[in-house]
Amino acid sequence: MALAYCCNWVLASDDLKAKEFAKTKGILVTGTLGIISKARSLKIIDSDEANEISRHLFEKGYCFPTRSG
Repeated sequence: MALAYCCNWVLASDDLKAKEFAKTKGILVTGTLGIISKARSLKIIDSDEANEISRHLFEKGYCFPTRSG
């Protein structure tokens, strides 16, 4: 978080409390799904790959967030 703050980078975290705190400091945040979405929009992966990654995460127990931010 300190590097994101000092270097004006985006913080990648799925920890809700960390994301909320970072936002109070003006740090841009994203999570796993945001990274997958960005990779898709930049055409690094296609829709099928994005869906496969999401499915795999779900099968391994990843809890998809219920609210965005």
